[in-house]
Amino acid sequence: NGEYTDAKVVQPAIDLLVDSLGATIFRAVIEEIDWETVNDDNDPDYFNWNYYNTVFSSTRFQGVWNTLRYLNNKGISDGLVISFMGAPPASPPVAAPDPKRSWMGGTDHTVGANMEDELVESIAALLYYMRHTAGIQFFLVSPMNETDIMAMTKSADHPEGIVEGPNIPDVIQYVRVVRKLAEKLDAIGMSDIRFVAPDAGSERLFGDCLETMVKDEYLMGKLKCWGVHQYGKDAGNYRNKIFKSSYPTRSFWVTETAGIRNMLGQLD
Repeated sequence: NGEYTDAKVVQPAIDLLVDSLGATIFRAVIEEIDWETVNDDNDPDYFNWNYYNTVFSSTRFQGVWNTLRYLNNKGISDGLVISFMGAPPASPPVAAPDPKRSWMGGTDHTVGANMEDELVESIAALLYYMRHTAGIQFFLVSPMNETDIMAMTKSADHPEGIVEGPNIPDVIQYVRVVRKLAEKLDAIGMSDIRFVAPDAGSERLFGDCLETMVKDEYLMGKLKCWGVHQYGKDAGNYRNKIFKSSYPTRSFWVTETAGIRNMLGQLD
């Protein structure tokens, strides 16, 4: 909600990570993907920039742009991963009786098959604005996060729980949406964008995505590396799945883990 518009609150942490640790890869999370509270128009092939410019220049996004610019200034550009998390927009108005219902789909944060192009348009519009208006240097994107995880811990701030991503546990829909996003980015002159995906919450969805995506040469050409989440102490299960696939040398990044012990256990 724009509490960190000047971004100074996170700059000392970034300085430590870059200057002391030597970090070169940052997963920058934009949460939630609910900025398009009402449909910009009824044509997903047309960006209504009068609408989108108002959204992306709002107070909410100032901290995002300022933080990403600061990362760029610290030399983080090729290693900057833009990661989209959270639920799609709720039904308008935002304070609707059912906050789990999205105008992009049904209840429980789903995205209807007839609204996939609207979700793709919304994400593509932000990425286009990020590069061409906000002036951020990047080329890596994690399109959606843990689309198979809905039951999250509730708190006073989040009585409904925190939703990790749009509710898309079906591999066919997930891959279809990511392919549509790749095609949309090609169409708007951002064909250099590469994905870190699927960032699934479960090994099951990751395995299903791998089996489906490796059959699509175009989509594999858009994949920088596999994004996996491993909260255990050994990432060998993911390595073995990838090694047995038709793309055995494609690398993977553990984009989410738990603590230092988990990280040390996965180093091999």
